[in-house]
Amino acid sequence: MKAGIPQQMYILLLFLNIFALVLAIKFFSILSVLAFIVFVLLTVIPMYIIHSEDPDAHIVWRRAIFSSGNLNNSKTTQRKVIFIKLSSHKG
Repeated sequence: MKAGIPQQMYILLLFLNIFALVLAIKFFSILSVLAFIVFVLLTVIPMYIIHSEDPDAHIVWRRAIFSSGNLNNSKTTQRKVIFIKLSSHKG
């Protein structure tokens, strides 16, 4: 772990933020520098907070993101649904 973030996520954040830095330099202005700082804070701080309590959290959400295409309703079970009216008020 580097800076409280697992190495896989650290490398991903590093590439992402280096790309954002290149864009901030290419389109240099006060706004681009501020946007870069906000972007870095919005990408690094949540990762740090998430992984401070669970170092393997990235495995769970990575599986959820990449396996979502495998989710379907081919194995659903039909169940009988009964609605119960709790109120005796007519109207």
